[in-house]
Amino acid sequence: MEDRVNNFIKKQIDEGRQAYIVCPLVEESEEIDAKSVLELFEKYRTGVFSEYRVEYIHGKLKQKEKDKIMENFKMRKY
Repeated sequence: MEDRVNNFIKKQIDEGRQAYIVCPLVEESEEIDAKSVLELFEKYRTGVFSEYRVEYIHGKLKQKEKDKIMENFKMRKY
């Protein structure tokens, strides 16, 4: 199933669209069985989406950093 979703995302990006993935965790948790945003970022940046520019954003970043990332996304840099 994951491969199918990733292939769909790749197709959309190749057609000129952008994508974002919502992750429920900023950091690892022993209580919740889910990957953190940093784990997924590394997985996608070096793996399945390595041919694309990948970035992450989360609520613990400084506002200035979040604004810059969102502006770059808007400008289609990611």
